[in-house]
Amino acid sequence: MKLQKNKKGFELNNLYGFVLMLVMIGLIIGVGVLILDKFSTAVYLDETVTNESVVTPANRTGINLVHNRLSKFISFVNLSGDAYPGENYTVDLVAGTINITYNNTQCWTGQTCYASYEWYNYGSTAVTALNNSRAAVTPIASTWLTLIVTIVVLAIILTIVIRSFAVKGR
Repeated sequence: MKLQKNKKGFELNNLYGFVLMLVMIGLIIGVGVLILDKFSTAVYLDETVTNESVVTPANRTGINLVHNRLSKFISFVNLSGDAYPGENYTVDLVAGTINITYNNTQCWTGQTCYASYEWYNYGSTAVTALNNSRAAVTPIASTWLTLIVTIVVLAIILTIVIRSFAVKGR
């Protein structure tokens, strides 16, 4: 955008386009950061873990799996491969924990059992790249754009003040 100059300086009515351009740049950067953020939480790999060994604690609650954010719990079996009935345990898919509600012969307290499940891997290279891009763009919106707007506003105020003194001095 080209600001018109006359002999006395910038015309104030020509600043509308410049201010509109700054607002549009801010909106575009803000929407871009928001889109990168949404993509980074939506992009993941669905990975499967088969026969992860876990030891049943004495209270049979809070058996922590290696991964959290499970998409599907497949099975819970003992050393001999006998499946633990699904109605005898609960699985917290978000925390990645198993709570045994009934201690039967399939998986006694202190015994090693095996869990198979699918989990969301948000640590993939695609997610890392999106997060790095978001981290690189965020300072533009939070630091640089506000600094540019502040400098422009101060320049406008300074121009008005200098023009007012220049007119009175003649």
